[in-house]
Amino acid sequence: MTQRTPSPTDHQLPARRPLDEIGEPLDQEARPGPSGWWFGLLALLPIVCCGLPLLLAAGLTAGSGAVLGGVTGSVLMLGAAVVLAIWGFQRRARSVRTADPSTATTRSGDKCC
Repeated sequence: MTQRTPSPTDHQLPARRPLDEIGEPLDQEARPGPSGWWFGLLALLPIVCCGLPLLLAAGLTAGSGAVLGGVTGSVLMLGAAVVLAIWGFQRRARSVRTADPSTATTRSGDKCC
């Protein structure tokens, strides 16, 4: 009879894998490693926190400026039209008064009655 001589690996205990919460072995290869996509999102954080409010404020300012500018321009144009109309009516009335012979005064003594 021959006896088998044990090898050094026979005396080692089988390797045990760590267990998760329910007692099943964790598969280390199945767990994903840290990826770099979150680092890109982290780079967008200052843009979202600082740039977006500034863009919104600029848009609101430009929009309100356009509305207020349009209203102000309309009021100024209406005021200018009213001033020109009054000036034109006064000029026309003055020219009619000077051209009307009944209102013209003469310095000569040839007046009738």
